[in-house]
Amino acid sequence: MFLYENLNKQYPLKTIFIFILYLLIWSLSYSQNINFTEKEKEWIKNHPIIEHGYEPHWPPYEIYENGEYSGIIGDYVKIIERETGIEIKPIQNITWDETVKGLKSRTIDFTVCAGITAERKKYLNFTKPYISSPLIIVTRKDGGFIGGLSDLQGKTIALPANYYTGELISKDYPKIKINIKKSIEEAIKAVSLGESEAFVGSLVVASYYIENLGYSNLKIAAPTDYDKAQIGLAARKDWPELISICQKVFDNISVQEKNEIIEKWISVRYEY
Repeated sequence: MFLYENLNKQYPLKTIFIFILYLLIWSLSYSQNINFTEKEKEWIKNHPIIEHGYEPHWPPYEIYENGEYSGIIGDYVKIIERETGIEIKPIQNITWDETVKGLKSRTIDFTVCAGITAERKKYLNFTKPYISSPLIIVTRKDGGFIGGLSDLQGKTIALPANYYTGELISKDYPKIKINIKKSIEEAIKAVSLGESEAFVGSLVVASYYIENLGYSNLKIAAPTDYDKAQIGLAARKDWPELISICQKVFDNISVQEKNEIIEKWISVRYEY
């Protein structure tokens, strides 16, 4: 009552009403209450802390530096934590290759983002895709003309171990030689140094490396004939509750909040 009287002395009642209405609209634009089932609530209660695998060098999506996990996906993790109360911790100092092997052997329970493929669906459940990015070809600026993946037949491309792009290319373009690297950074560096002739991956990630991490001798040479990479949260088959819980969280994120995450991490402009 005291607060209301003080506010009313300083501001007209109409102003206070508009301010309160604005706060309500603002809060609703971010999220609505999520109705978890009793089974999902029980699962959350029984799993107060969970650990996940990741790709430590996949900016701006995933970044692991000085023990901290961040990036676009890191912001999605914070939303899951906010909406569920679960503490989600990154496994310390892991690679993507180790993550995939751990998911297969169930020594790792889930990853917040992974390309959705038929092979991975054999041992993982996925949410619907919540991240997508065109797959493109990166070459050196002084390299020859490359108009598509067919122009790379007989040439060598660098790819990180256990990336699903390797599955696609090995199947559809068997004459392309693949130079497997430990990380995406090593794969991109191999192209920069002339060890490999191209890299195939996400437009957003490749642009981030070229624009922000000093690989100025590289260029986005051409698109691939694949659809956009479809990225979802993936968990072991006997954790279906985590998938349904996180799907509800993703469905509840407002367009405004999604846009704010993208604008925070992606500032580069693309020219066709």
